[in-house]
Amino acid sequence: MQRIQSTDADLSDRKHAQVIEQAKIARVQFLFGPRGRGLAAIGLTTLACVLAFVFVGGAGSRRHQAFENTVTIERLAARLAHADKISAETAAEISHLLRRRDYDCRQLACDPSLEIRNLAARSRLQTILARSTLQADAGDR
Repeated sequence: MQRIQSTDADLSDRKHAQVIEQAKIARVQFLFGPRGRGLAAIGLTTLACVLAFVFVGGAGSRRHQAFENTVTIERLAARLAHADKISAETAAEISHLLRRRDYDCRQLACDPSLEIRNLAARSRLQTILARSTLQADAGDR
């Protein structure tokens, strides 16, 4: 195989230059021509990717939020389980928290294992609140 130096190559072939120029013109017409199909295709592809990212990211963050809320009520139940007395204001706030949709996996799309944990924590808090109410009623008498 013989090497050809760049000075030996014949680059003056007008036919090749014309084909290259026609290819450049066709590319520009495809992208920026009257129909603009190229830019429309790029725009639609970009839009589809952004929407997919937002959809997947949004669902993931909702699942993560449900997990964090479940952990919060689990910790709250663990702290209140050892409390001797719960004030009426605290009991009202906990009741309000348990009524919130974002703290109830029965109203959200949670994983089955998280739903079990959530239901257990909610039941535990409701039991603690009921016990606290009974103790407050008994203390009032």
